[in-house]
Amino acid sequence: QYHSIPSLRPLHVKLEVHHHQPLQKMADMSGAAVVHSWLTLLPLDLYSSRVLRSLEYPDLRSLYCTSKASKNSLQAEGPQFWTCLSVATVGASLTRLHISASKLLRKRISSEGSEDLANAKVCKKLLRKAARDPSCRPSSLRWDADATKKLYSSSETRELLRVCGHTATEVGSSIVVLGGSRLSPHRPSGATLINTRSLTCRAASLTPDSEIPMPRLRHAVTSISSSPEGCPRALVLGGVSEVFHHLEEMHSAAEALVLEIVGEEAGIIRWRSHKLHGPSPGNGSPLFHHVACSFNNGKQVVVWGGDTQDFSDGPGQEAAAAECNERKDFVFVLDVQTWTWNKIRTTGPSPPHRSVAEAVVFQEKLVVFGGSEDPKPPRAFVFGTLPSMKPMVLDLKTFEWQEVPPQPPSQPLPPPRTRFPRELRGSFVLVVGGRGQFGQSLDDAWRLDLRTMQWKEQRIRGSQVMPRNASAASALAGGLLLGGMTDGHPCVQAQALLWDVLEADPDNIDEDVEDSDMELEEEHGAKPSLGGPRDPSSNTTPTTHDSDSVAEASPDAAAAAGHSVQFHLPWLHALGHFLSERRANEGPSNPVSEDASVPEG
Repeated sequence: QYHSIPSLRPLHVKLEVHHHQPLQKMADMSGAAVVHSWLTLLPLDLYSSRVLRSLEYPDLRSLYCTSKASKNSLQAEGPQFWTCLSVATVGASLTRLHISASKLLRKRISSEGSEDLANAKVCKKLLRKAARDPSCRPSSLRWDADATKKLYSSSETRELLRVCGHTATEVGSSIVVLGGSRLSPHRPSGATLINTRSLTCRAASLTPDSEIPMPRLRHAVTSISSSPEGCPRALVLGGVSEVFHHLEEMHSAAEALVLEIVGEEAGIIRWRSHKLHGPSPGNGSPLFHHVACSFNNGKQVVVWGGDTQDFSDGPGQEAAAAECNERKDFVFVLDVQTWTWNKIRTTGPSPPHRSVAEAVVFQEKLVVFGGSEDPKPPRAFVFGTLPSMKPMVLDLKTFEWQEVPPQPPSQPLPPPRTRFPRELRGSFVLVVGGRGQFGQSLDDAWRLDLRTMQWKEQRIRGSQVMPRNASAASALAGGLLLGGMTDGHPCVQAQALLWDVLEADPDNIDEDVEDSDMELEEEHGAKPSLGGPRDPSSNTTPTTHDSDSVAEASPDAAAAAGHSVQFHLPWLHALGHFLSERRANEGPSNPVSEDASVPEG
C-alpha cells in the first residue's frame, strides 16, 4: 500500500538499496538529515515490518544519539516502538517475560503510574543489556520468584515440565518444549507450549490433518522461516525414540519433521514430515547428538557434528570415531524452501569432532562450544573426553573456521561440560550449569561475549525456587530454565532467569541497577562524567540531560554500538560550551588562544 503513495516511492528504493548496510554509513554529517527524514515519514507498522528487522540495534542507537531531532522522533513513537524494538533484538518470549515479571512486581509493591511507560522503560533497559560494551560488565541476572511461582502454580505445568533431555525453542512468540524423558506418558501432540505473556503452560492440541510423530530424544530443533500461510515453524532433525527406556527407532537426516503453530493463543499445532534431497549428514544413517542452527532469516539450517552409529564395545567405538573424524571437515546446509541438502567442505583450522555440543548463530557465524570429542552411543550416562569450552567459529558466508583469540589469564575458561542449557541474549550467550567431566552436576553460570569470544563468570542474584543442581539435561529458552535431572530422574523446573532491569524491589533495593554508570563504577572504581568535561574549578559535574536521556546516550552505550560518532559529538558540543564559558569568565583582557591546551578529563 505504501508503493501507491508517490512521495514514498524513493524511500522504498533507498530501503531496498541499504537493506543490509549499516545505518552508520549513511548517518554521517551529510546524510543524517536524510536518514532523519525517513524516520519522520515511516509509520509504525513499517518500522516493525521492514526497518527494525533489517537494521542492527547498534546502528539505530547510533542514529538515536547523533541527532536531537532523531532522538525526539524515536521517543515520540511511544512505548509500542520500544517494545517492538526489544522483540526484534532479544526475542518476543524474553521481552514478554520481563514485562510480565514487571507487572507482578508493580502489583506486589502497589506501584502507581502508566503501565505502558513502565513497559517501555523495561524494554529500553533490555536493549541496553543486549548491546553492552565488552569492557563493561552486564548487570547481574536474577532468579525472579514472582514469575516462577505464577508459572509453577498450575498442576498441569508441574506435570508437563517434569522432563529431562528435551529441547526448548522460541517459535514465533511461544516457547515450545519437545521430546525428552518423562515419568508420565507423553501427550499425543508431543509438544508443550509456554506463553510468557500470561505465564501459562499447556499441552499443544493437533489439527485434524496433523501427523502424530513419536517422541524423541537426542534430537536437534531450530526455528525456521514461517510457512506460506504465515505460521511460525520449527525444524526437528534426527534423534532417537524410546519406549519405556528401550530404544525403539533411530531417525536419520534424510527426513525432517516440521512443527507449525497454527493458533498460538489456543495452543494448536500441526506436524508435517518432509523428505529431504541431496547428501544428508550420515548418508541416510541415524543422526543424533548434533547441532543444528538456522541462518539467512530462517531460510537455511546448518548442521555439524553429532553421531551416526550405535556401539557397545571397543571395535564399535573405533569405527564410530573414524566416521566422525571423516565427517568433521564438512557442514551440511539445508534449504528449507526446496528441502535440499548441500554438503560443504570447510576451510581453515578445522576443529575436532564434537558430540552433544551446543551452538548458536550470531551475525551469520556458527559458534560451537562444549560437548565431547569422543563419539557417543544413543544411550544416557556414557561419558567421553570433554574438551575445553573455547568456542569454535565458522563463517557461514565463506565456510571457513576462524581463529579465536586466547582467553586472558585473568579470566579462566568455564570448566568442561556437556548436556547444559544455553540461551542467546543479544550479543551474549548465557550458560547455566550442566554435567561436568566426572558426571557431576555443575552449579555455576557463565556468559560468552560473541563480539570478543571471551568467557566471564556470571553472578546470579536471588534464590532459586526449585531445587539447585538440576540444570543437567535441562533447557533454557525465553528466559525460563525448564526441566532437568536430579538423582537420575526427571524433575520439575520452570524458573525465570531475568536481567536485573525491573523496578527497585523494596525487599532487594540494592539489586536494581538503574544506570549503567553503577556498573562502570563497580568495574573500574570511578564514575564517568556524562554531562560534559568537568570544570577544574568546580567539585561538581554539570548535567545537561534528564535521567532517561543519560541512560540512553551514555558513553558506554556508545561504545557498545561501536561508532565513534555517538561518543564524540555530544562531547564536542559540551567542550565548545565549556570553552565559551571560560572565555566569557576570563574576559577579553586575558583571552584563551586557539591552541590553548584543554585539561584532561
